Amino acid sequence: VYGQGSYRENRFAGIAHQWAGEVGLAYQFLSGDPHSLKAEAGFGYTKETRILSPGGTEDRNFSTARAGFEYKWKFSKSAEFSDEASFTEDLSDSKDWRFTDKLSLSAELTTVLAVKLSYARLTLNEPVPGKRKTDTITQAALVAKF
Repeated sequence: VYGQGSYRENRFAGIAHQWAGEVGLAYQFLSGDPHSLKAEAGFGYTKETRILSPGGTEDRNFSTARAGFEYKWKFSKSAEFSDEASFTEDLSDSKDWRFTDKLSLSAELTTVLAVKLSYARLTLNEPVPGKRKTDTITQAALVAKF
């Protein structure tokens, strides 16, 4: 059983604010090294404010259903590859779905510090007018574990 909440802003995609909450079930199909696989399914609610041209906004509030998985491959003592993917459906509008896939590679530098590189592809089937359906994010981070 899980619960999660999130807040996002993505001005490039025309999203001023997005609040989301979700509860659901998760199941660990594979656990341990070197491979692990977890699946999730849940229901939630999203409140989204979109930026419209010229200068207006549109509020969207809707219930959601989400399915996702997380795969991890620990291919060495200090390095790991992961893939997190999820599909979210707007339950009031079946054409308004979202898909996210995030690939990550992390390597421990010390017992406390690690470097993490990731690439995410975000698809919004009904984007803000004038915006693209697909957005990508590339990140490099220094991660501290305590």
